[in-house]
Amino acid sequence: FLIEAAGVRTPVAFDTDEQLITIQVDQPSFEQDLLHDVVQAWRAEHVEQAREELASGELRHGDQVMPLFYSRHGEIPPGGRSLYISMHGGGNAPARVNDSQWENQKRLYRPAEGIYVAPRAPTNTWNLWHQAHIDGLFDRLIENFVALHDANPNRVYLMGCSAGGDGVYQLAPRMADRFAAAAKISGEAEGEGRAVRDAVRQHLSDLLGDDGILCLPTAP
Repeated sequence: FLIEAAGVRTPVAFDTDEQLITIQVDQPSFEQDLLHDVVQAWRAEHVEQAREELASGELRHGDQVMPLFYSRHGEIPPGGRSLYISMHGGGNAPARVNDSQWENQKRLYRPAEGIYVAPRAPTNTWNLWHQAHIDGLFDRLIENFVALHDANPNRVYLMGCSAGGDGVYQLAPRMADRFAAAAKISGEAEGEGRAVRDAVRQHLSDLLGDDGILCLPTAP
């Protein structure tokens, strides 16, 4: 099987959802060829569903609906496109406020290469980007762009502004195996993170004298 070139041999076919294949070979290229076949077989199974969902302009998870905007930029590099997920700000506000934040996020960035995705949060709550349903929606989002638009699953990047930055703070550790990197812009940490931030601020305030000069303690 592995002696034939990847583009010539019959693709790998799976009869069950989970199979473990262990192969010991000398040529490193065989591993890449096998991975190529596995990915192509997975794409063939998911591409039509991905096409339908992305054409509808929204993703669904349970009773939650997440509209999304995306644009493609540059040429497809070897290994597939980068995928940038960009979360808007807003939060606990009327829908029109979060809608305007989403419209701004759509045009906020234009990468030289890759797919830029700006989803619209399903809810209008303070924690709009880190409720439990977001994990499933983002899993589906990544799968669809890998299947339909040649996104590289090892080059998925997460970013967010304000309330979107809150989402990065929560989602990056929760979904760490999905992202190559994450960037939090102007977001505030919640819970323990906010307590740590406030403690640091208080400590710095205690070190400041009345004249605003920082007074560092000396070693005993």
